Amino acid sequence: LAAVTAATLQQGRAPARISALLAFLGLIIIWIDIMQAQHWLPLASQILLLASVGSAVIQAYYAARVNFDRHLFGLWATPVNAAQPAPNKQEPTPDQEQLDNPNLKQLDTALIHLKLRKAATPRSLESRALGAITLFKRQLLALAVQIIFFALATTMPLTSQLNIY
Repeated sequence: LAAVTAATLQQGRAPARISALLAFLGLIIIWIDIMQAQHWLPLASQILLLASVGSAVIQAYYAARVNFDRHLFGLWATPVNAAQPAPNKQEPTPDQEQLDNPNLKQLDTALIHLKLRKAATPRSLESRALGAITLFKRQLLALAVQIIFFALATTMPLTSQLNIY
């Protein structure tokens, strides 16, 4: 589960790059318009471009969280004490094994210590994976919103110059 989640979260790098490129282009377009004596970009397009840049900031937040989770799941993909045979005791259930995982407990302790998490409610690896995938989906949604804003902003000057009767 951890390896599959890490591989899925690895896909978050491409949307982050696309978003950064669109934000850069949007800021360049606004800057060029501001530097012109006669503004060619309608105010609505400027506002949409700024909204696109705002969406890029939100996307970057989710991209950072997804990247952090990608590294954690990559570490969790390596079994704890994989080289040592288990002592003669009753096999734990998968949920109990995940809750007893020292790496998960250490992470929870570190997050609480850094004030990034409020309570030490134990979570299974599966619930953490679902949460990480939800962050990835939000990252993609923020990129989709950014693309829509950017497309509207850049096509608006073209459509306003067409005289369609």
